[in-house]
Amino acid sequence: MKLVYFIIIFNILVFLNVSTFNEVNNIYIELPGEKNNISFNYNESNYNLVQAQKNLQESYNQLESLKSGNVYNLHNPTLEEVREFISNDNNVDIDKILQNAKSKGIRCAYVECLFNTKNMVLLIGFNTINNGMIYFDEKDYNVYPLVGKIYEECVEGEPYFLSTDNIIIKIRVTW
Repeated sequence: MKLVYFIIIFNILVFLNVSTFNEVNNIYIELPGEKNNISFNYNESNYNLVQAQKNLQESYNQLESLKSGNVYNLHNPTLEEVREFISNDNNVDIDKILQNAKSKGIRCAYVECLFNTKNMVLLIGFNTINNGMIYFDEKDYNVYPLVGKIYEECVEGEPYFLSTDNIIIKIRVTW
């Protein structure tokens, strides 16, 4: 490649009437440095373009999440919305119930009730705009968990076997 540059420069210099070999050699030595500058500018521009494409893709992904209702389009429901949602949702898995609620634009929480026996139960929680926090288990029973109470006493509805072993020691809510 250097030979090609040298031949091109030599022909240009002959055309321009440059007489000494030293003048030709000096120009040849300067050219690779210019080539490196051009290469560096190209690489820097290419890097900036790649970064801009990544940023654009991230923004697009965030927009799609917003449109899907999985991130920020969620709203705190009314008690009536929650009751209607719970009665129409046939899942018995808390994770699936959570995903279904979010897909309908309903803000909900993953709730863990930890017991003194090292067991726990999972609930779904809703911060309703007209009734405050309400909780449901996977069987659609309304639960009013309180630290220090027996879990089964906090459940509204039958059939729940009353056990004095499951005393709630901690309630963990994750939005």
